[in-house]
Amino acid sequence: MRLILMRGVSGSGKSTLAREIASQYRDSAVYSTDDFFMVEGKYKFDPRMLSRNHFKNFKRVQKAMEDFVHCIIVDNTNLQKWEMLAYVEEAITRGYQIEIKEPEPVSIEELVKRQELRKDENKNLSREVIERQLERYQPTTIEELISACDLAIAQQCGGPYDTQTTDPERNT
Repeated sequence: MRLILMRGVSGSGKSTLAREIASQYRDSAVYSTDDFFMVEGKYKFDPRMLSRNHFKNFKRVQKAMEDFVHCIIVDNTNLQKWEMLAYVEEAITRGYQIEIKEPEPVSIEELVKRQELRKDENKNLSREVIERQLERYQPTTIEELISACDLAIAQQCGGPYDTQTTDPERNT
């Protein structure tokens, strides 16, 4: 079983990559906090609801793990390490392999151009917001995230962390 954490600024291609990855598995689910900002089919971001909606998304992922969904993809920006820790700890506890996936890097100019394409979805952001997201980005590894979690849980559960392992459930 596998948990994939998508990372990247808004408009970087996370959702496209998440859908591509999900299509490679027979049993997969993609969960995004953005889903909770959909009102009558339209995206309506409300910053007051961000923390609550992140919690709702985590609970969905937790439920999917309880239901043994084989490949779970968390499609959030996950720019800072702490934003991924609850997911990582849950994955460790439940024996999920953990991967981090990021779209191919593009220039700030390309990111700004992509925002124009997101206007119809009401998800376009200003250059300044994209620049702030880029500034907040913290490089990390799976090993760093696992270390940041409760090591007693990791040792007790002995979860699989080798991301190079061939996955028999993958549609290849």
